[in-house]
Formats: sequence, structure tokens, C-alpha cells
Amino acid sequence: MSASPSEVTVVVLNYNGLRFLDQCLRALQRQTVKDLRILVVDNGSTDGSVAHVQAHYPDIEVVETGRNLGYSGGNNVGAIRAISRFLFFLNNDAVPDADAIQRLADHLRANERVAACQPKIRSLAHPDRFDYAGGSGGYIDIFGYPFCRGRVGDVLEPDRGQYDDGREVFWASGAALMVRRDAFAEIGGFDDSFFLYADEIDLCWRAWLYGWRVEVLPAAVVYHVGGGTLHQGSPLRIYYHLRNSLGMFVKNLRPFPLFALIPVRVFLDLALAAFFAARRQWSHASAVGRAYVDLVPMLPNLVRHRRAIQRGRRLTDREMFARMYPKSIALCHVLRRVQTFVELGWPLTSSPVSHRPEAFQRSN
Repeated sequence: MSASPSEVTVVVLNYNGLRFLDQCLRALQRQTVKDLRILVVDNGSTDGSVAHVQAHYPDIEVVETGRNLGYSGGNNVGAIRAISRFLFFLNNDAVPDADAIQRLADHLRANERVAACQPKIRSLAHPDRFDYAGGSGGYIDIFGYPFCRGRVGDVLEPDRGQYDDGREVFWASGAALMVRRDAFAEIGGFDDSFFLYADEIDLCWRAWLYGWRVEVLPAAVVYHVGGGTLHQGSPLRIYYHLRNSLGMFVKNLRPFPLFALIPVRVFLDLALAAFFAARRQWSHASAVGRAYVDLVPMLPNLVRHRRAIQRGRRLTDREMFARMYPKSIALCHVLRRVQTFVELGWPLTSSPVSHRPEAFQRSN
């Protein structure tokens, strides 16, 4: 059964992305979903993006935030303006296949307990390869480091159909993220304090804790430029990833696993800083330290969110850890030379935890 008209609002977040907008918006205009609402949220661009959209796409609504609110803040503004049943958060450098949004919306309509799902994401520059931002669904290890089906470390696999099975994943990529609006509201939306990176992982972690599911639908395909805001090796990218992944731990874990895992996580981050220093990449090494320093002023807000999350959670840490890779993905990649997701031999099934109905029962 197909998605009915105006069930989906696409939120395209833009910050000085004029060079990407045409290919993105034209692809959205070709979508098979009828009466699709497209909303461009502009985060204070200075490159003429707003004027360009208003002049060339009069049917597309533009919301100007007036300043750069980051991924999380800008998309939250878009979510507030959207009244559709489903929200599709799409990076301005992403190009969906014509039926991608239709497929994702149909999937959510058919699966009421799925809060969020992503398409298969390929590189726009190399369409035969997966994209760094999400591949065919994302996971994290128990220390909070992310990886994807199709991307371990910086290695991008060719797409040979090896990850074409739809399945539960730990997180769905924010580059092309379809979310059920009522679930998004229930779990509190994106955390504005994160600004950039790991926002969607945190959102999906909370979705799982609240008893929802997160899945990938590889039958839907989106192509992504990647690095439109920050290139892959940027020190600022490293900074945000490390700072925000630590913030996720503070918010979403109970005390015992939190305090047991933090020392190991600190050791791994120190090893990363030492690696950068050995290569004389001083700005990268400094980014690791700044991530920890700048986490401190975030703690009061993180603790406040933590209290609400822990009161509302429906899954135990044991159930959550079953969805995390039980070893260090970084050490597997560096020491064991693991290059592909398949080489991990994990998870053993597409659904690592058998669902207990009561664990997903929500109170009215």
C-alpha cells in the first residue's frame, strides 16, 4: 500500500551549500510520492542559497534560522514546522532515487514499531561504493565508536549486493533519515547541544531505549557527496565525533556500565591522540583533548536529559549491549586488519535480541 499524499515532509538543512542544492532539490521534485512537502531550513548561509531557492523553486518553503544552529538545531527547527506523519531529514548534498522516499514511507506505514529507517547510501562520486556517512545501516561498539555495513574505519566497500537485506541496525544515518514524527517527539528530537555529528546515533539510541526499533531499507537508495560541511579528515570532525559520543554515554547508560567503560574509552582516545602526535598531526591530536575539555560545560544539560531518559527507558543495558559490537572496532580495524563488515562475523542474526513483547509495550 502506497504512502498517501502529504504524509512526508522533507527537511533539507542548508549551510552555504549552494553548489549542492540544485541536484538535491531536482531529485526531490522527481519523487514518486504525491504532494511531497519540501522544506529548506537555512542555517544563516552567506552564499546566496536562500535567494537561489526562492528564485528557482517557488513551490519550496524556506525557513531562515538567522544563524548556524548546526545539524541538530537546524533540523529541530524543521521538525517543528513540519506537520506530516513522517519526517525525512536529508543532507543538501544527498540525491535520492526517484522512489526512495516512497519506499521508506511505505516501510514505516507497514511497521508501526519502527521509529526511524535509512536507505542504502552510496557515494555520489563513486556510485558502485558505499558512502562513509551510513552505508547500509550503522552500529557502534561498546566504547561508542561507530561503523557501518559497508564502511569500517575509512575503508569503503564496493556495493555488490552483500548488504541488501533489510534489518534492524543500531543507528540510521542522518544524511538520509526517515523518522516517524510521533516517535521523534516522544524521544525529544535531536540534542541541540551536539551541534554536529553523532546526533542521529544519539537519537536512535534513545529510540531503542524507549521501545522503538531502527532499521535499514536497502531497496531505497540515496547517493551522497559526503564531506559537504567538513571533510573526512577534518580535526573539527574528530572533535565533534569524540565529544558527542562521550555525551551519548553520559545520557544513555546506567551508572555501572558507564563507569566501567569510561576508563577504557579514555585509554583508546589517548591512543588516538598519540597516533596523531606521532604523525605530527598536531591539530588532530589537539582535537581529542578539546573534546574532553568541552564536554565539561555540557555535563549539566546532559545529566538533565539523562534523568528523563532513564525514567522513560524500556530496555535494559543488557538488551542494548546485545545491539553493540562487543569489542573495539578500532582495534579490530588496526590490529586485526578487519576491512569489511562481513569479516567481523557479527551479528550472528539480523535481529541480535529476540523481542519480548512486554519490552516494547508502551503505556497510553
